[in-house]
Amino acid sequence: MTRTRLFPLVAGAMMVVGGLSCSDPPGSLLEEDWPGQLAVSGFYPRMVVPKTGLVISGAGFVTGQLGTTQVRLEGTFSGIGGEAAVRVQILAEVVSSDALRVVIDQSRFQALCPGGDGTFDGRIAVEVASVRTNEIHRPAPLAVQLTCRRQLIPRFTSLMSGNASLNQRLLVKASDLLLGDGEGRTYLEASGCFLTANTAGRCLDVGEEFSGRRVPVEVTDPINRVDGAFVLSTALLGIQAGEFVGSVKLINAHADGSETSSESQAWTLQQDPSYLADVDFEGSSLGGYVDFYGSGFIGGENGGLTQVALVGTFQSDKGGEPTPLDVILVTDYDSGVRARYVLAEDGPIGGVVNLRKDSGMVDAALTLRLSKDGQTVTTPPIMGSFRIRPVRQVVYVNFTDNYVDTLARFGLKAAEATVRTHLLDRARALFAGIGVDFRTELPTDYALFSQIDVLGVDPNGLGLMGYDNSPGKDTGNLRLYDRIGGVHAVTQQDGYPGYGGIFLESFFGFSNHPPPGIDPHPGRSILFDAIFDPVRPGTGTPVTAAEVMAVPAVISAEECPATERAAQVRCAVFVLANLLGGTMAHEVAHSLGLADPDGGEFHNNGDEANRLMDSGFNRPFKERAELFGSGPEIFCRENYLYLREILPTDIPDPEADRPPCF
Repeated sequence: MTRTRLFPLVAGAMMVVGGLSCSDPPGSLLEEDWPGQLAVSGFYPRMVVPKTGLVISGAGFVTGQLGTTQVRLEGTFSGIGGEAAVRVQILAEVVSSDALRVVIDQSRFQALCPGGDGTFDGRIAVEVASVRTNEIHRPAPLAVQLTCRRQLIPRFTSLMSGNASLNQRLLVKASDLLLGDGEGRTYLEASGCFLTANTAGRCLDVGEEFSGRRVPVEVTDPINRVDGAFVLSTALLGIQAGEFVGSVKLINAHADGSETSSESQAWTLQQDPSYLADVDFEGSSLGGYVDFYGSGFIGGENGGLTQVALVGTFQSDKGGEPTPLDVILVTDYDSGVRARYVLAEDGPIGGVVNLRKDSGMVDAALTLRLSKDGQTVTTPPIMGSFRIRPVRQVVYVNFTDNYVDTLARFGLKAAEATVRTHLLDRARALFAGIGVDFRTELPTDYALFSQIDVLGVDPNGLGLMGYDNSPGKDTGNLRLYDRIGGVHAVTQQDGYPGYGGIFLESFFGFSNHPPPGIDPHPGRSILFDAIFDPVRPGTGTPVTAAEVMAVPAVISAEECPATERAAQVRCAVFVLANLLGGTMAHEVAHSLGLADPDGGEFHNNGDEANRLMDSGFNRPFKERAELFGSGPEIFCRENYLYLREILPTDIPDPEADRPPCF
């Protein structure tokens, strides 16, 4: 964590943007280009009940950083009691730039559907009030027809039968189903007899008799509330192979506690034996998953335990005699066909193999063991092999909607994807030769990974550009799971800012005329304005999608600042990507233990050119932006060697002669 006290001028990863007077902005900085992108295109579901979450689809929806959004439903309700004019206003939740959600709670349901059951005919209108101008923006409304029902009675058509494995998804043909998420849920309820494979006799005479066992149904067509799927979980038939003979029906359990049901249907099902088929040969590294494949695995919210007994050897890539392994692996449930084991230092494999220092191959006999509620199933062993790979630090970069909307203040919202690509390229180049893996999708192959949030504004209210709020200096990167973002109570309690991440808006502190509410800081530069004024709202023309298409994969600093429009767009993307990518790499390096991993400092003790881990005020704008021969910032020698030691790779250092840190 960056431990720099907030005394008059804050250094390092925390850079304060307040304290100096603003100069007058050249022209109005309140002009906005995002309202022209607003559009409403659809909605679901078509039928509402009390507490339904109505989703409105469209484009250009913005977070609270730019505007406050509400939805109006205006029209006529027709029911048994006649017609009534309806007008309902609901504050909307912005799910994403193309989806809003409003909850039709009990009072709003009564206002929208005053007669209870009936039909609403009218329109959906979206209104967005700009935070900066107070102007209300209204895209074209959408004509809608909604069916209103106080309750839904499920209608059951058919159900898959025959053979199935534990935790296999089975399809249901049905209609008038509940969607969950507040309004209630549809369940499949089974009653009958289950005869295990090793029990003699007929199911009517022998076997386990039961009634009223339920599993939830996931609706596969939520727009029309038809069709669904359920998982053949252990809650229904247990973990043994066998045959079910009985009946099933659908139950709608509404939010108010009432229930309605369909007619029952006869159902026969053969539950097949579970088995282990294979293990992923590629394996994983510390904190990652080793995946086992087969059928009928158990666990998760339905309970039960899937284990793999492993008897074999580990052969290190360093050579030497193989190390014997005789361990029981407790897996994480993923699905009926995949179980996952996390390579952890405190696990059975980590107790034998040094997962931080060693890599190699495991060859073993693998036996599947399932257990739940006193029942146990063991399958015949198979032979399998998987690699234990060198340790890596996976970093999930979480680009928030708040960040995307803040790009509009730079005039670069249309270039979001391009800025993202270039800033990731910058961060990856800084860590070249070091085992750091930046991802933009939430990792599914690692249980232990770090996360860094890229936000629009500093939630600490301090105007920080970036801040590593992970608790304490993690020398040696022992954690692997730091969160640079959100709020950590530990950091709040000790007097440091609680919220971490990268904060885009704070970079306006480099401007001599930042937007209202942001003060320039001592590091302000006329070069910042020369780069961004041509594209900022109010001082220039925001970048368009067509202009973004012409931005090349590689951009050079040689033409920056520029006078020709295409070059101005390229320069704005290039500089902002460098600012963000360098700041992100700086904060990630803090979470890995830099600088001064064996001491008490958090930055290099000095002010040398182009050292990434120097404190913030020792990294001027030209250096961060890579303009006029300054930059690029890099890890200096001692910093880089430390990172190579804790996260080694076979990739050579791309810098032939790294400068010393001091």
